[in-house]
Amino acid sequence: MATITIGWCAYNHCWPKAVEAEFSSLFSEFAVPPARLSDGLPRGPDDLWTDCPAYNDLVQKLFVVFSPFPITWRVSDDRTTIVTNIKNVPVPFSKAFFDYAKIATQQQRLGLPPDRMPERPIFDFRMHTLFVTNKPNTWIDVLPAFLHDTTHVNVRAIPGSFNVSAWPRPTVFAGPIIDPRRPVTLERGDPLYYVRFRTRDPADSFELKAIPYTKSLQAAVTARVNLKNLFPRYSWKLMQTLRPRPWFEE
Repeated sequence: MATITIGWCAYNHCWPKAVEAEFSSLFSEFAVPPARLSDGLPRGPDDLWTDCPAYNDLVQKLFVVFSPFPITWRVSDDRTTIVTNIKNVPVPFSKAFFDYAKIATQQQRLGLPPDRMPERPIFDFRMHTLFVTNKPNTWIDVLPAFLHDTTHVNVRAIPGSFNVSAWPRPTVFAGPIIDPRRPVTLERGDPLYYVRFRTRDPADSFELKAIPYTKSLQAAVTARVNLKNLFPRYSWKLMQTLRPRPWFEE
C-alpha cells in the first residue's frame, strides 16, 4: 500500500493558431482545481448508503474535473450550425471552444452535407486537464459525473482509460448531445467528469499536486497525441511497452 502523487495542470495546447496566442492561457488562469469527490458530496440524514465502506472506498478515489467557464451551446433550429452565448470576443475563439473536426467526421460517416448537423453532434470541448504520475503502471479512468445532477449539461460524456504514467495525454469533456432541441449549458464549477486512478495494488491511495505546464511536458503529450492520429490503434499497443519517466519533481 502506498500514496501515489498525481500531478495535474490545465492543458491548452490544442487551440488553433488563430486564437492560441491570445487566449491559450485562459484555462491556466481560470482553471478550477480538481477535487476529491468524497470532500464535496453533500450528505443528508437519509443518505444511509454513505456509511457503506465500499461506497466510501470508491468516492475517496474519484476526483471531479470542473468547468472553468460559463458557456452555452445549442444546435441551430435549421440544424446547420452551432449557436453560442460567447460574446465580446473574436469569432475564431468561439469556434475554437470545441472541436469541429469531430462533427465533420460524423457528417462524413453519416453521408451528411457539410452544412447539415448530425442528429446528435459529438461535442469535444477544449477544456483539457492533464494528469501525470511518476509511479509505473498507473492507470486513469475517465468517467461520467454519475453522482451529480448533470441533466442541464445535455451531453453524454464518453468514458475512457489509459496508462497515465507511460502515456500522458489530456483528458477531455466530450460526448454526443442528448437532446438537440435543448442547449448544452455549463456554469463555472459544474462537474464535467470524474477521474479515478488505479495501480496493481487496490489498496494504493492518491493525492493531487498542481504542477507547471512545461515545454518538455507539452512535447511529450503532443508526440503521443500525434502518433494516435497518424497510426490509429497502434499507439494503444505501444503504450503497453513504454516505461514511465519522471514527469515532475515530487
